[in-house]
Amino acid sequence: MLERLNNLVHDDPLAEKNDGYDMIGEVRFNGDDEEWNMNGCFTDRHESGGGFDWGYKHPRIGKGGSFWTFKVHRPAEYTKGDAEFKVVCSYFTGWNDNKGDCKVDIRLNNEQLCKDKVVKPERDGRQIDEFFLSKTKFNYPESAIFMTMCKGSKSTLYFNRLQLYVKQV
Repeated sequence: MLERLNNLVHDDPLAEKNDGYDMIGEVRFNGDDEEWNMNGCFTDRHESGGGFDWGYKHPRIGKGGSFWTFKVHRPAEYTKGDAEFKVVCSYFTGWNDNKGDCKVDIRLNNEQLCKDKVVKPERDGRQIDEFFLSKTKFNYPESAIFMTMCKGSKSTLYFNRLQLYVKQV
């Protein structure tokens, strides 16, 4: 059991991936100190709604309809070289929750990346989803990624990480 838990925490299937995208930003956190870490193009984070706290060294949302906003800064001079963006989100629900107890909506600016996406419980591994969009959907120099716990969710949404990649021409 301990070995399985360690694999869930330390496995990163995207770490070895070489698909032509370069990471330009990442949101992580320090669970011991309950501090967010904005890296690269990520500049800020806001909470809207309620039910925000920390549990098991992860930031989490416990109230449907609440969301995090992650601000992204990408100077306009990059528009000539940028071709496509990839957003990678990792999250999960509690170990004993059922699949379907929690759903998430994710969007970049006004572009819906997923709607009512079922979030799996941690016992099934930490969920990692990739979303692709053209540079026409990106607002230079300021964009925002929104992660919303859907209304009607019956469990808690745990944040694991958020990454932004770019593929250039």
